[in-house]
Amino acid sequence: MGAFLGTVVGFSPPHVGLVYALAGGAYTAGSIAAGSHLGGASPRLVVAVSSVIGGVLVAPLFFLPVPWVVIPLLLVASAAAAICSVSVVALLADESPAGAGTTMVLNGSVLNLGTAGGAILGGALIAFGGYPALGIGLPLFALAAAALAWWPVSGQPGTTAS
Repeated sequence: MGAFLGTVVGFSPPHVGLVYALAGGAYTAGSIAAGSHLGGASPRLVVAVSSVIGGVLVAPLFFLPVPWVVIPLLLVASAAAAICSVSVVALLADESPAGAGTTMVLNGSVLNLGTAGGAILGGALIAFGGYPALGIGLPLFALAAAALAWWPVSGQPGTTAS
């Protein structure tokens, strides 16, 4: 994101740092919102909706690389990412048959593996198609994440799978 902000949007390093600070604030606000205001909502629904919102906002961010478009979209996408992250933990805590420690360690391990895989795929998209390719690929992965979050789990109360 820093390279995109610097090379495509044209921000200087201090401005990239400011955008990162603003995005960090938006992430914090999203975490607080997920923990307090959305606590009563279904974690599956919140994960699915926040994934879709983040995915929908990422595409124009990479296709319209002007500051007045990029900054607001990045801030809302950062808040959506935080809401999704907190809600994933709530979803796992609600539905995992394993203990909390085992579940959270597995979550951290899978998250790190996903980060590495995402870096590889994201780098390949940028290498072969530039940032517009990333603007297409990221929303597709976000939509897949939303579908997987909504996928019913066999044997869980309230699901339709058998």
